[in-house]
Amino acid sequence: MSNPSPELPPDAVRAANYEPSPLAKKWSVKITIIVAALLLLQIPVMMIKSLTREREKHQLEATGAIAKAWGRAQTIGTIQLNGRKPETLTVKTTFSPEVRYFGIYQSVVYTSQSVITAGFNQGGKQLIMHISDLKGLQDISAELNGQKLSYTAGGSDSTLVFTVPEDVPAPAVFTCKLKLRGTDGFTVAASAGHNDISFSGSWGAPNFGESGTLPDTREITEKSFTAGWQINNILNNGSEPEKAQVKFYIPAGTYQQVERTVTYAAFFLAVFFFTLVCGEFLSKTEIHPAQYVVASGAPVLFYMMLLAVGEKCGFTAGYMISAGVIVLMVGGYAGMFFSKWLPATILAAVFAFSYAVNFIILQMEDFALISGTVILAIILGIVMAFTGKINRCTGE
Repeated sequence: MSNPSPELPPDAVRAANYEPSPLAKKWSVKITIIVAALLLLQIPVMMIKSLTREREKHQLEATGAIAKAWGRAQTIGTIQLNGRKPETLTVKTTFSPEVRYFGIYQSVVYTSQSVITAGFNQGGKQLIMHISDLKGLQDISAELNGQKLSYTAGGSDSTLVFTVPEDVPAPAVFTCKLKLRGTDGFTVAASAGHNDISFSGSWGAPNFGESGTLPDTREITEKSFTAGWQINNILNNGSEPEKAQVKFYIPAGTYQQVERTVTYAAFFLAVFFFTLVCGEFLSKTEIHPAQYVVASGAPVLFYMMLLAVGEKCGFTAGYMISAGVIVLMVGGYAGMFFSKWLPATILAAVFAFSYAVNFIILQMEDFALISGTVILAIILGIVMAFTGKINRCTGE
């Protein structure tokens, strides 16, 4: 005699007999296509990021070409009298930076005017000063205890040897007025026992801490800067001297900004697809999966357009032009498959807003992470509001 089969709980029976509605099946396929498109679109995005780095490399090569013709990054090295370093060193340098172009690429060059005073507790016959690139030397006049000095290039391209009159007594004070041309940066080696170094110039984006000592005082405005160092090397014990350094950067360089923009590509592609899905729900107009895929080409094209236009017009202008073109393309295409201009206009406005938010985040370097996190939390809240009752939309 066979045992009767046990009865299944009602929930198990319903689960066994569950058949997704046609609407649920349709959205399952559509969401799968959207996710696949998101993943596949990362390939051209990464290619654009790689292209940005390649173009940036070309810019560095162009900077090298400009530096070769104008003068490389300059360093005023050690000053020695009979092989001994000075007890005191004062260097006051003013800069006149400007932007030079090599094709479409740009670099910052400068002309510097330095007044150098070095004090020695002994006399001597041979005074040497090291300058990294003598090709950038425009003018120089030097004195030792008030007597003018002549000079010749030493055994290397970075050494000046001054002829010292034999009747110069100790202590000796060396003074020098130096005019140099250079590119990118300027450094002074604080090789004396006590060093007083000051920089000033007409540039609003200097960098002092890349490989030098941070200044004791500094003041930076939109168009100028001043900085000062007081460096004591009495207990240096012959180790590598500290350095006072300034580097001149083009504020918010195009390639760095484009690369940062591309970093957010996956997030904004997700926002784009979510906006299309919401538009489909609200307008009750079905969007074909192929239209999702075709429309997604526009935000990817934005990054390529941004790189191309930004090289010519600068990042801000390139961003505005590229975003405007892409928003018009998306809005026009949405008008075609919605057959209604109101939802298409709303979609274009949301997309334009997302570009505006992205641009604001890019400008907020110090607060980019927290501002991006807050915006992400807001968007997630909106997603939750739209998807909280999604089972009602699918008929489940």
